[in-house]
This record gives sequence, C-alpha cells and structure tokens, in this order.
Amino acid sequence: MNLTIKALGIEPFSISNEIPEGLSGYYIPDTKVLCAVATFGKFMIQLVDLGEYSWLYYIFMIKEEITFLLTYSAPLILVRIILKGNFSYEIEFLGNVPLGENQCNVICLPTPLNKLHFCPGEYILFETLYSSSSILQTLIYFPMFEDFKANITAYKPALLCMPHIKPSASVIECVYKIIHSPFSENVRQFHIKSIKDLLIHILEATSHSKPVNIGLLLMSLKEYMQHKLL
Repeated sequence: MNLTIKALGIEPFSISNEIPEGLSGYYIPDTKVLCAVATFGKFMIQLVDLGEYSWLYYIFMIKEEITFLLTYSAPLILVRIILKGNFSYEIEFLGNVPLGENQCNVICLPTPLNKLHFCPGEYILFETLYSSSSILQTLIYFPMFEDFKANITAYKPALLCMPHIKPSASVIECVYKIIHSPFSENVRQFHIKSIKDLLIHILEATSHSKPVNIGLLLMSLKEYMQHKLL
C-alpha cells in the first residue's frame, strides 16, 4: 500500500524521509516515513504495509489553514482515530465530515482519495487499513451492519456510523501496542492481530446501538462458532 499527499492551493513541496525537528519523539523504527517542512508547517507520516492490512500514524504541526489531498494506492476500508486535534475530512459523495479529538469511525473509500482540512494547531491521527475481502469476512459476524456491508460490495463511500464514536479503552490499547512496537518481520503477526482486534473492538462498541434481525444474529453466531471450532 502506498500513499501520496499534496497540499491544495500552494506551491508543491518536497517529501523526504528526513524527520523534521521536534518530531523525532514520534518516530517508530523500521516504518516507511513521509515527511515535509513548508510554509504551512510540517508533518510526519509513518506507514507499515502488511498486505491485506496496513497502518498509518500521522503527526501534523500546522501554522496556517490548509487542505491536504491524500491518495491511497487502492480502494480500501479504513479505521480513522483522532488522538489529538479537531479537523474535518471530505470524501466524494459524502461531503465534509467533522471529526473531533478522541473520536473514530470506519470509512469505506471505493475512490482511494480524501481531503483533510486543518486549521493552525497540532494533530495526531492513527489509521488501520483493510482490504474489502478481509473486512467483509469480519462483518459476517455483525449482521447489524448489513447496510455498511452492502455499501462495500456496491463500491459506495460510507461511514459505519454517525455520529462518530469514542474509541474504547480496548481500541486505544491496540493503538498503543502498535505505535510502541518497532516494526520487524518478527512482530508482523503481532501487528496483524492488533489491527484485527482494533476493528473488532470498534464493531462491538458500535453494535450496541444498532437494531438487529434475530434470525440473522443466530445465523451469524452459528457461523462464528463453526469458525472457532475449525
């Protein structure tokens, strides 16, 4: 998975792997790093690609109002968690969506780009990325999200829920484990498990407020038990 980033309405800036002053404390060893320093401020983005799963850790220190265009290398579903700051993002057909500190959501991006709007300030974001096939397999056990599942299969942009939800302690624990675990092939499965667990925790927390067809729920429980016994 690759990511490109550019700022709208200003001169192009250079991307490098040189960590800007003041951001080295956020660096996670052996991640792919995208950094820039320009008139708008500075940022560092860290990426680990695990095939069907990936994660991204963003640090933005912004001096002037700006919009970034993020382009992912393929359509995907992502969990976006805001650890610091309040901003908004724009997705085709969904419009402008505000997202505040200590909020998260699951986002379907059939068109692999979105805009992030920032005012001056400091922002910390964490994202986990999933292929359509991997998340559809998980959603089998959550029939209350049939509408979201249908949007994924129809390649339509969608949010799992509105309003956004507050990440639980279990979600934050998964984030903490990942960003405090220098990546190497030795911990690859640990990172994949943490990414999967994070999604499950968000789905479980959100499912409590969703109506569900009892028949579908029983079928999902049966499939879940059969899967666990294999």
